[in-house]
Amino acid sequence: MLLFGSINLKAQTKPDSTLKGTDYSIGTEFLFAFNNCFKTWIEVKPLQKSFGIELTPEVYLSDYYSLGFNRDKITGVGLGLYGKKYFGKLINSPLMFNAGATLRSINVGYSDKGFIPFQEDGQRYYRYASFNDVLKIHSMLVNCTIQGRLTNSPIFFLDVYAGVGYKFSTSSSTYPGYRSYNSHTTDYAYRGALFLAGIKTTFNSRQLSRTGKK
Repeated sequence: MLLFGSINLKAQTKPDSTLKGTDYSIGTEFLFAFNNCFKTWIEVKPLQKSFGIELTPEVYLSDYYSLGFNRDKITGVGLGLYGKKYFGKLINSPLMFNAGATLRSINVGYSDKGFIPFQEDGQRYYRYASFNDVLKIHSMLVNCTIQGRLTNSPIFFLDVYAGVGYKFSTSSSTYPGYRSYNSHTTDYAYRGALFLAGIKTTFNSRQLSRTGKK
């Protein structure tokens, strides 16, 4: 997707050498809703370490209008795995680097009219008729981004990021040619290089629990 938005939660204080354990953050990429997707971020980072791991579950579930009066049904799932490197001496380092990949499996169910093949007396013929079909799309996005932090709250973070990636995809359907979803970088079956940029917001679970105890 060309433009991402998300919710990113991290601690923003100096490292305490007495702290041990694991830091957890969770957020959502709300701008993915424009692409019929609900996407979350879950980050796990050992305290006192500058490297964390991010999981990015995705769920696609929506009706989508396309090609005039037709309505396509979008369903699917995705999962990303990313490594995240923090630069600087503070936990709320203003600069971070992410790299990893996201796998997606998406079905586009649709109804249309056209010339569809059929067999009769061993011969192949075509007739114009209404039909139902499903475009099955499998893709993998490999990407890396540089991320900077705009806020210094210990609980809520607002980050901006930019980077590059490459998307691999395959698609199949019973009646090829009626749906493609591969023309633009935001399309589900797009294949090729793309530029990534967006805004992320996140909540830090450890800082939230501390605030609740006060």
